[in-house]
Amino acid sequence: MERYDDALADFNRAIELDPGYDWAIAHRGEAYRAMERYDDALADFNRAIELDPSDAWVLARRGETYCAMERYDDALADFNRAIELDPGNHDYATLRAETYRLRGKTEGALS
Repeated sequence: MERYDDALADFNRAIELDPGYDWAIAHRGEAYRAMERYDDALADFNRAIELDPSDAWVLARRGETYCAMERYDDALADFNRAIELDPGNHDYATLRAETYRLRGKTEGALS
């Protein structure tokens, strides 16, 4: 619904109640990413990854944020890690392929 301010208020309250609530931190980061507040998004994704380094979804969202910032090497590292953690998720491979395409590295996009 793109009611980001409302979503942020709810996520902030949830995090206030439980500062280690990695799901709320990650989803607040996703709201920031949608708002193109990339530095805020990265801060939240980094914190969520500190709390749960095995969360492939958060790694992929951080990778998408890096892509939006044209930090393609960082994005590829996150997509590769997400694929390692969840090899059956084809979305992560698609995101990686798109990142290679954006870099003009079509041979990587095909792997």
